[in-house]
Amino acid sequence: MTLFLKKNFMKQIITIAIFLFFIGYANAQNGEKEKFTYYTSANIYYNDAAKTYWYYDSTAKKWQSNNQLPKNYLIDSSSKKITLYYDGADIWQANAAHIKKYGTKPDPPKKNK
Repeated sequence: MTLFLKKNFMKQIITIAIFLFFIGYANAQNGEKEKFTYYTSANIYYNDAAKTYWYYDSTAKKWQSNNQLPKNYLIDSSSKKITLYYDGADIWQANAAHIKKYGTKPDPPKKNK
């Protein structure tokens, strides 16, 4: 490739990157919300797009985010869950409203078969 073609190619890549950035920014400004699954009994959020969990760490006394839950946080396919949409990734800021609206009643005990 000649130097001219390399420079032209790089300009195209930069132009495409800028274009994609502005499309993403415009979508964020148009009210697109992030999808979360809220496990009411455990008071845990799962960000479907980022594939991360938000949970309250009572030892650290703050909300934590991780791609895996610590072993002492238990949820499974039978756990009560609600789909929520929120502006941004910090859904835990609305946790008091979610507890008030959905409660945090534990799931009924599972029967052994």
